[in-house]
Amino acid sequence: MSQESMRIKSEDKKAFGRFAAYMAAALIIGVLLGVGMGFAKLNGLDMTGHTVLNAIFFALPYGIPVVTLVILVVVAVIYHRSKKVFLAWNGEDEECMDAVEKQLSCALWLSSINMIWNFCLFGMGFCLDNAESMEVHYELETSMLLIGVFVAGLIILTIEQQKLVNLTKEINPEKKGSIYDVKFQKKWEASCDEAELFAIYKSAYRSYCITQRLCIILWLFCIIGGFVWGFGAVPVLLVSIIWGTMITSYSYYAIHLSN
Repeated sequence: MSQESMRIKSEDKKAFGRFAAYMAAALIIGVLLGVGMGFAKLNGLDMTGHTVLNAIFFALPYGIPVVTLVILVVVAVIYHRSKKVFLAWNGEDEECMDAVEKQLSCALWLSSINMIWNFCLFGMGFCLDNAESMEVHYELETSMLLIGVFVAGLIILTIEQQKLVNLTKEINPEKKGSIYDVKFQKKWEASCDEAELFAIYKSAYRSYCITQRLCIILWLFCIIGGFVWGFGAVPVLLVSIIWGTMITSYSYYAIHLSN
C-alpha cells in the first residue's frame, strides 16, 4: 500500500469516529422526539397549536407592511448616508468607498430578506385561508388587503433595490446591467473583476454547503411533521426536488467548467 493510500485511509478513519457519533446522536434524538410526539398524540394532546395558528393567521396581512416599512427606513438611511459620503469623496480614499459598498451590500441583503418575508407571509395567508383545519377564514376585505400590501411591497422593494444598485454603479462605473433587465445577473457578473468573481464563487460555494445541511434538516422536519401534523408527502417531495436540483446543478457546472 502506497503512502498516499495509507494517508487517505488514516484520514477517513479519524473522520469516521466523529461521523458515527453525529449519526448516533441524530438517531437518539429522532427516536426520543418520535416517541414523545407519538405519546402526546395517543393521549389526545393538542399538537397543532390552533390558538397560536389562528393568531398568526390574522397577523399575516399586517406583517408585510410593518416589516417592509421598518426595513425601508433602515435602507433609506443607509442609502442617503452612502450617497452623501460618495458625493463628498475626493477620489483617493479607497477604504472609505469600500466601507460604503459594504453598507450598500448589507442594505441589498436586508431588502432581499424583506422580499422573501413578503412572499412567505403572502403564501402562508392563502394556504391557511384554504385549509380545512382552520376554524376561521379571511373576509373578502382582508383577502384584498393581503393582496394589496403584497403587491405594494414588491413595488417598493423593486424601487429600493434599483436605487441601491444604481448608486453602486455610480461608485463603480465599470459595472453594467439594469435591475429591470432579465439578464441583469449575467451582465453584472461579466462586469466584475477577478477579485470580485472570486468572492462571488467562494460565497456561492459556502451557500451551497449551508443549503445542503439545511435540506437535511428540513427533510427530517417534514418527516416528523408528516407523522405529528399530517403534512403529507408533498413537503418531503419539494425539499427533495430543491436538494436534487442544487446537487445536480452544482455537479453539472463543476464538470462543465473543469473542461
